[in-house]
Amino acid sequence: MALTGIALIVAGSYFLVDKGVGVPGRNLFVRFFSERGIQLRVAALILSALEAVCLKRAVLASSAVVTFVFWCLLGALVSAVALAPMGATRVRGEFARAVVNWKPVALLTGTTGIMQITSLWTFTALPVGNSLALFQTSTLVTVILGHRFFNEKHFLERLVGSGVMVAGAVLIVVGK
Repeated sequence: MALTGIALIVAGSYFLVDKGVGVPGRNLFVRFFSERGIQLRVAALILSALEAVCLKRAVLASSAVVTFVFWCLLGALVSAVALAPMGATRVRGEFARAVVNWKPVALLTGTTGIMQITSLWTFTALPVGNSLALFQTSTLVTVILGHRFFNEKHFLERLVGSGVMVAGAVLIVVGK
């Protein structure tokens, strides 16, 4: 069941790919993986899976809340290192812009924090594979929000594709 679930997740991805008008569907997955944005997203997914393994180990060694606190503190340190090459003047300018546009920054901070703590709590109750499979359900929400807020095209096709991916995630979770 898990392999069938993985196959459904991959098959559902077909419906999420932008197909140019008048461009045949042939070699769609080759075109899909040759796009720079897709390559970066796949790399991010791989790093996210590695992060999940590390987070699970950290949660098992302490607790979800303690792991979350260290994630925040060490994340701030990583952020400071990432800011260093920008130079003090540019960093001050970026911070000033963030203060002026505080609402999206606050929403990002809040939703990321909530996502992280709930992910950690998920890791206390489920195996990593099941947790990551369940995260596929976010594709459904993302398609809906992308259509609603950014007027992204091919809504029904993407909705079907994300539904197929969610079905795959359900098979993975139920099959274990």
